[in-house]
Amino acid sequence: MAMYFLDGYLLYNRYPKEMIDNNVKTDYGRVNQLAYNFNDREALKEIMSTGETSTILVDRFNIHTMYSEKENFKSLLFYLGMLSIKEQGPGGTILRVPNYVIKTIYWEQYFQKLNTEYDIQMKNVRDAVTEMRMCGNIEPLINLVKSILEDLSNRDLIQMDEKNVKMMFLTLLGVDGTYFIKSEDENNKGYVDLMLKRKIQLKDITKFQWIIELKYIKESDRNTLEKVKQQGLKQLKMYGESKKKVLIIAVGKKDIFIW
Repeated sequence: MAMYFLDGYLLYNRYPKEMIDNNVKTDYGRVNQLAYNFNDREALKEIMSTGETSTILVDRFNIHTMYSEKENFKSLLFYLGMLSIKEQGPGGTILRVPNYVIKTIYWEQYFQKLNTEYDIQMKNVRDAVTEMRMCGNIEPLINLVKSILEDLSNRDLIQMDEKNVKMMFLTLLGVDGTYFIKSEDENNKGYVDLMLKRKIQLKDITKFQWIIELKYIKESDRNTLEKVKQQGLKQLKMYGESKKKVLIIAVGKKDIFIW
């Protein structure tokens, strides 16, 4: 990756437009197949939404229990370089996504799933993010996420929570690739759900940077909307003023409200 970057920079005297070598992406295309075999959506949701997970690392794999032991999936991701060791925790080894390149690979693999199940087209994603970058309009992106929520089965809806909604936004924004995305970014005022920063190589075509606060309310808890709204707006006020700020609250599978 370092040689790829230097080669592009020395040749054109600027940052490469695509910061990730496509050869690296191809090498990790197996993630989808692994996730399918292990059927461990919870692990992927945790990794993609928080950037880390905890497990007991497995150093030997028994073929008879390969896909039935949950630790095997996370351990394989570690041995493939998709996770790295952060530290030792009380419940085992804490693993994290090692760098932004690997984050992008997770997003792209998950987008393939969204594209297959919900017919989300890449052109629509790019058009939506362009509206955010150039016009400060987040409505088209909201409509894409809303179309996914509306197509959810009742079974999927039972398991829906804020992390799932965050995964959708992360994935759509990540595969577009024109923002530098920070999730759960810590500052002296707390943790920002999503921060979208201008990329240096795209500074001339990115007028708006964003801070996004995300909330999810189950349909049965719709009456808490006003309370959750006030909490979210209070959190937004604590963050800096240099970026466009928005509170997004999804309720069940029918409504998404923005402030």
